[in-house]
Amino acid sequence: MINATILDPGTTIYAENEGLRTLAFLGELFPFPFQAFATTDKKLRENPEQVKRWLRSMVRALMFIRDNPEGAADIALRRLRIGTVSRTALIEAVTRYNRALSPGVPGVPSAEGLKNVIEYEVKLPLKLDGELPLEKVMNLKFIREVKAELESKRSVK
Repeated sequence: MINATILDPGTTIYAENEGLRTLAFLGELFPFPFQAFATTDKKLRENPEQVKRWLRSMVRALMFIRDNPEGAADIALRRLRIGTVSRTALIEAVTRYNRALSPGVPGVPSAEGLKNVIEYEVKLPLKLDGELPLEKVMNLKFIREVKAELESKRSVK
């Protein structure tokens, strides 16, 4: 028997400082930094531009965090209630978190990541057999549009 748990990158640093060992990086199994953003079909239908603005902001924030871990840590220290964590530990946590972010414009999980999410977070807990089409679980239309838009802006620069 093994005693283990899933930890976020920041807590992992504390656990390692206490002598515990990291067994695996879940970002390799689920290669994206968040589980999902959810809204209603009504919101998607009635206010798609608001949804896209919000997603655009989230993707830009992910890009900032990935490209500027020190700046992200400084903002977190100023704006979040994170206790007595040191700047060095916070930068290390952000750097570890960033391992789950893809290069370029993030936001759409890899095909493998999507497959794993459907298998381990939908099918297994709900005890579903057979294929479960992605469209039944997720609507990636808006994030794909935002990703394409931001990629085209980056290539112009």
